[in-house]
Amino acid sequence: MLDFNVFYEIIGYMAKTTKPGADLRAPNPTKRKLMGRSSGALVHNDHVGHLVTPKIDKAIKNNLEKK
Repeated sequence: MLDFNVFYEIIGYMAKTTKPGADLRAPNPTKRKLMGRSSGALVHNDHVGHLVTPKIDKAIKNNLEKK
């Protein structure tokens, strides 16, 4: 039988958490990705005008370079 302490430790490790720099009390917090596992702190993207994940920031910059 699985020990509950080990179970909760595993579940806590796998759970999504609020990204660093995210404000869940913003007027519309569901508008962008604020929860996640490990892609890093949110960064401000000038093109879209708000905080985005580093992966999305990189994709936006790559798409702008292609134009």
